[in-house]
Amino acid sequence: MIKSYFRIAYRTLLNSKAFSFINVFGLTVGITAFLFIIHYVRFERSYEDFNANAHNIYRITLDFYKGSEFVVSDCETHAAIAPLLKEKMPEVKDFVRMFHNDGLQDIRVGTQKFLEEGIYFADTSAFRIFDLIVLHGESGFALANPNQAVLTSSAAIKYFGRTDVIDEMIEIDKIPYRVTSVIADSPANTHLKFTTLLSHITLSKIYDWYKEDEWNGNNEYSYLLMADGTNLQSFNEKLGVISISLKEKLNNARYVAEPIKDIHLLSNKTYEPEVNGNVRTVYFLLIIAVFVIVIAWVNYINLSTARAIERAREVGIRKVMGSLKSQLVFQFLSESFVVNLLAVFLAFCFFQTMLPLFRSLTGQPLPFDAISDPVFWYLLITLVTAGSILSGIYPALVLSSFQPVAVLKGKFRSSSHGQFLRKGLVIFQFATTMVLLICMVTVYMQIHYLRAFDLGMNIEQTLVIRAPRLDGPDSVFNASFQSLKTELMRNPEVKAVVRSNSCLV
Repeated sequence: MIKSYFRIAYRTLLNSKAFSFINVFGLTVGITAFLFIIHYVRFERSYEDFNANAHNIYRITLDFYKGSEFVVSDCETHAAIAPLLKEKMPEVKDFVRMFHNDGLQDIRVGTQKFLEEGIYFADTSAFRIFDLIVLHGESGFALANPNQAVLTSSAAIKYFGRTDVIDEMIEIDKIPYRVTSVIADSPANTHLKFTTLLSHITLSKIYDWYKEDEWNGNNEYSYLLMADGTNLQSFNEKLGVISISLKEKLNNARYVAEPIKDIHLLSNKTYEPEVNGNVRTVYFLLIIAVFVIVIAWVNYINLSTARAIERAREVGIRKVMGSLKSQLVFQFLSESFVVNLLAVFLAFCFFQTMLPLFRSLTGQPLPFDAISDPVFWYLLITLVTAGSILSGIYPALVLSSFQPVAVLKGKFRSSSHGQFLRKGLVIFQFATTMVLLICMVTVYMQIHYLRAFDLGMNIEQTLVIRAPRLDGPDSVFNASFQSLKTELMRNPEVKAVVRSNSCLV
């Protein structure tokens, strides 16, 4: 019986090729757009999920006040606060400090030279708090001693041409380091991306100004591994008490903890490791995705019920021949299932084909391995099931409720209730489409305005050259820049050279 339902559905779709094409094409476009938006939203919301302890990892930040007036929030803290919290608070199980070597670093491997960024000094506890996949070497003491380095696999291949580089030597800013471990590259969905980790204990050996037990500078990220069940609000209240006890050292600043999973979308503090996302944008896109798929289903409902008169004679004859209403409902739901299944299949093909283009368009490192993601397949199954039921149940009930006597006598007339609902669906479809078009045009005009705005300089003819950090007196720095400027100005294509610099406060 079920086989005959699908055979009839297949023949019905073939007999109405134009109608079937419009239905399938409309659903395919809507589902494809839905898949792309959901893929982007899931990526934005997946930050730090690769860490098994992500729900128990907090980052300590520092809020600055001028009297009682809030000034700014900084995500970098003092080196001494993390050890202090572990000592004073039983809910703090472990900590790791990450000191970012800002700017480009001069790296030498043998006779080769590289300019790199993404270099952090880290405690050896980084292997206990973060899920770092060790490819070569060991993790227990990889960063325990001075002048030790941990490379990611891509960095190891870049410097040495292979990943098995344990005990090899590299120089970073003229300081030698021994490679003790090689780990997998940082995943795309983390706010803390690095290429090299250096032992944190090295800082006090190479920088005279660095003192772990002093409070004269907040220049590093501090992460805490908390005990299960720790309440964020209660913990922040305790941090407030500690901040008051350290008032003379903090100059009225206050420590605040935030969950690591909230950093990418909810944190907007100074000196973030990278530019974070925006939770409002993510939710806005999610709403658009829902509207797009609903519009696609409503379009199918409207087209199906619009053919009610054409299908009325078929329903009348089948009822006269003894078909039950439940059988007719299942027949029309089978047609909806075939259409939705075909549309989801085509949408999946378009999604896989255009994913690289979509990744380039968004500028985000979206993963390509959606096929290996079980959630993606659950989503496709849900789309087929929900689409078949939601878009097919109303046309099925309308078409199966025709009275055979009235239909066969040519006196069929749909109910006023059915007309009202169908008109309401059409109004909803057009109104929603207009809202989405208005939003799209508004965003386009804003982006066009930003691109066309006069910045006071011709950015199309401006080239930015990033230089490595130069430690030393200003006179040495000025002389180095003047030499570079002189050489650049000898090129007839260079009209002017200026410099810009920044420093941590």
